[in-house]
Amino acid sequence: MQKSSLFLALSVSLVTLGFAQHTPELYPSFLKDTPSLQYGGRGNYHFNTTSVNNRPIVGVLTQPLTGDFEKDPRFKGKTSYIMKSYIDHLESAGARTVPLIFDANLEEQLSKIDSLNGVFYCGGGAGGKYDTFGKAVYNKAKKLNDQGEYLPVWGTCLGFENLAMFASDDEETVLIGGLEADDENYVLHFLKEPSATRIFAPLGDDADIFKEKAIAYNHHSYGVSPNRFMSDRGLAEMFTPIAISYDNKGTAFVAAMESTKYPFFGVQFHPEKAQAIYYPNTKIDHSEDSLYYNRYFADFFINQCRMNDHKFNGYTNEANAVTENWEIVNTDGYYGAVYVF
Repeated sequence: MQKSSLFLALSVSLVTLGFAQHTPELYPSFLKDTPSLQYGGRGNYHFNTTSVNNRPIVGVLTQPLTGDFEKDPRFKGKTSYIMKSYIDHLESAGARTVPLIFDANLEEQLSKIDSLNGVFYCGGGAGGKYDTFGKAVYNKAKKLNDQGEYLPVWGTCLGFENLAMFASDDEETVLIGGLEADDENYVLHFLKEPSATRIFAPLGDDADIFKEKAIAYNHHSYGVSPNRFMSDRGLAEMFTPIAISYDNKGTAFVAAMESTKYPFFGVQFHPEKAQAIYYPNTKIDHSEDSLYYNRYFADFFINQCRMNDHKFNGYTNEANAVTENWEIVNTDGYYGAVYVF
């Protein structure tokens, strides 16, 4: 099937299929007062919000050390890490971060969420115990939202895949493999008008840049087929695919999705790379447009986190919890600087 035909078929099918259109309204009642960013043209954007918290703190999940890290003596005694690029990305939008350490005491890590204003799943490579921990965090975030709180969740690349797995009827089969999308920049093909989405609507007409310029950096071989949303009730009831991209073989995969029931969002591409990763052996686009519009996603997510009023019991506890308390190791490869735990 040609790309254009597949794109049209997906757009129509996802709207017309009964169970897959589980979208009672774009902004369910408890989300209607959600703030939005208002862009007045590139270089002149501003917030138009009634935030309840101007000191947002986001929990960021750690991941198991890579094989190379385990062999590096600088990582001796450490078991997990977070790429500093993700922390920089969130901090650029005015947030601070707290690590949610995947192999530490589960109850202690989950209890941190009661003091946090959002949860962030990084890209990378992990499974096993990390998946178990990630799902426990997801379930807690979902439960808090079900209880009437507003706790946003974001997933990038692996994090996007995690969110799809946790929502799916069958997390063992929800992902497709063999994608040729490793170190590539793609355009986005929107399945609905950007103005009708939560993630892209605040950009107004500027959202079209993602259709016109290949500034979405991809670094993955797994993904979620848009067709999956027509057969997986759990996935379709939680998330709506809003954009797709095509890999180098012409295979479609979901590039962005969002929930209409919860403040949960995910992108398969890497918004954080443009402003933070300068390893020369990559195709990351560091142009002005790429930097500006990729950083927008941090603004959007942290703007969501400002609607949560969780806080630590005193500044001392807050200061002792933030990521800066942990050691940084500088690598000379793709990962750049990483926090280690």
